Formats: sequence, C-alpha cells, structure tokens
Amino acid sequence: MTVLCLLEVVKELGVKAIVHNAAASSIGRMIVRYFTKNGIKVINIVRRQEQVDILQKEGAEYILNSSDLKYFDELKVLSAKLNATVFLDAIAGPETGVTMKHMPDETIGYVYGGLSDKDPVISVV
Repeated sequence: MTVLCLLEVVKELGVKAIVHNAAASSIGRMIVRYFTKNGIKVINIVRRQEQVDILQKEGAEYILNSSDLKYFDELKVLSAKLNATVFLDAIAGPETGVTMKHMPDETIGYVYGGLSDKDPVISVV
C-alpha cells in the first residue's frame, strides 16, 4: 500500500522522475517496478555496491551509491537532467536536507520512514 499511495501522490503532481533513498529495501524494489511501469524514472540511492547489484537485477536504470566520492555531484547532475523534483525519504535525519540541497529548486520531499531514528533536517536557505 505504501508504494501505491506514493505512486498516486507522484502521479497527481505530474512528476516524471523522483529520487528515492533506501532503494534496495523491499519497498525500494517495488518502487522501481511500479514507478517504471507507470513511466516515472527513479533515481535510486543506496549505500553499498551489493545493493547496486540487487537493483540492477530488478531492472533499475539509475542507481547512485552514496558511499562514492562523487555521489553528490552525480545526484545534482542526474536529478537536474531528469528534472527529478520529488524526494521519497525512508531515512530522515540530516540526510533529508543534504539530499534535497543537491536536487533541483522547488523539490518536494516526502518523509515516509525514519530509519535514522532522527527528525528530518531541512535548511530554509
């Protein structure tokens, strides 16, 4: 149900691309399948190479490893190129604001999980 609800929100916004973290999770893999089937590109964020491999087997087209040195540069370029203006955040904490800072202006963030056990932190500047 979580994936279907998030999909409906994104479809109502008319967005053609999103960014999603914790992308190798069960929900993340379902997001890849459902969103792609509905014509929405997904920039998947993971933390380890084995998670990249999992998503590649799912057919994910865009996968960024947050432990790579060029991660933030790649996120900024790719999210601008695809006009990914929605961030689906399963982690929260400081990661929320840092990720959104590297996405296009006017990005909307939806925090639907709290894996970090911290409140989302977003700068208003």
